[in-house]
Amino acid sequence: MIQNYLLVALRNISRYMSYAVINVLGLALGMACALVIFALVSHHLSYDTFHPDSDRIYRWVTEQRRDDISYTAAVPPSLGKVIRDDYTFAEKVARVGIFYDEVVYVNEKSETKKFTQPTIGLAEPEYFEIFSIPMMHGEDVVTLLAQSNVAIVTEKAAKKFFGTTDVIDKTFRVGTRGEFRVVGVMKDIPDNTDLRPEVYISYANLKAFDGQLSSENAWGGLWSNFSTYVRLKPGANIPEAESAMTEFRKKLRPNAKNIHEYKLQPLSDVHFNPHYGGVMNMRSIVALSVIGIFLVITACVNFVNLSTARATSRSREVGIRKVLGGLRSQILWQFMAETFVITLISTIIAVAVASALLPLVNSEFKSRLALDFFGDWRLMVFIPSLLVFVTFVSGFYPCRKQEQVD
Repeated sequence: MIQNYLLVALRNISRYMSYAVINVLGLALGMACALVIFALVSHHLSYDTFHPDSDRIYRWVTEQRRDDISYTAAVPPSLGKVIRDDYTFAEKVARVGIFYDEVVYVNEKSETKKFTQPTIGLAEPEYFEIFSIPMMHGEDVVTLLAQSNVAIVTEKAAKKFFGTTDVIDKTFRVGTRGEFRVVGVMKDIPDNTDLRPEVYISYANLKAFDGQLSSENAWGGLWSNFSTYVRLKPGANIPEAESAMTEFRKKLRPNAKNIHEYKLQPLSDVHFNPHYGGVMNMRSIVALSVIGIFLVITACVNFVNLSTARATSRSREVGIRKVLGGLRSQILWQFMAETFVITLISTIIAVAVASALLPLVNSEFKSRLALDFFGDWRLMVFIPSLLVFVTFVSGFYPCRKQEQVD
């Protein structure tokens, strides 16, 4: 029966080719835009969700209360040590400072090569226990990173500095800050993370980069390139943790004119909160999603209008089917089969158009989006769901209209 429906559907589509082409192109355009928007939205929503226990990972941030409120994605460097030593709500605590455009020197075969490294992170060992950063080479890097003058690099950075990823125990120098031995090679940083450094150096060398930041009495300022992350214990009470930091701040600086409130920012909020340097506003995500839904529905409405306009012209076909004993349900599903075939063709074209548009989107947003049809389970669910949704939304009313024509 289904084979017969599809065969008749193909015959009718070939018979009314101009009508089919208009519908296919209209649906394909709307669905292609929806696919591009889906790729963009799902990419941003996936940021840093791959870390184990990501729902328990937080960043400490500061609300500075003066005449108005300002926001800083940092806390005093010394606060991390206090949280680790004096409080019990955190399972792991890690501080990390990011330094930009450092000059790296590599001695290879009596030749000194010079590179500019966009970002270098100085991280405490627990940073690699809080975050899931897969290693390609190197063992027990958490223990090794507790030592001075050691470093971990990505595959990309290893190839950039040494031309290979087999770089364990090789050394490089960062300006006049010191020489560092490579003890681990990370897999390249994925696109969907805000943790971007490709070189991490032991936190013990922080003094060589910034003496003020390295002091455990550095309470007098906030540095936006310095972050403190925690993984809370299961069941930890966030308001109680923030309240404890408020009480600590009152004891530390009871007469301070500028009141600093230390807050816990969920890892899932880091990418989206503009107060703390988030690069994508959640309202933009919602707006893009609404636009995508609107474009698909608009394409469906155009399909409905064209199909309804043809209902009268196909009244003879419907009448003959009824006279020959065709059931109303059979007529309904016959027209639905035609809609499905048109939508299927539209989906295939939409995928091709979306794939062609993505390089332009990547150029505009400086991203590396891709439609991974077999590796991305969200896309594997979205495309069939879109096909079924468009088929029923576009086809049900016209089908009912046509099979009711006497």
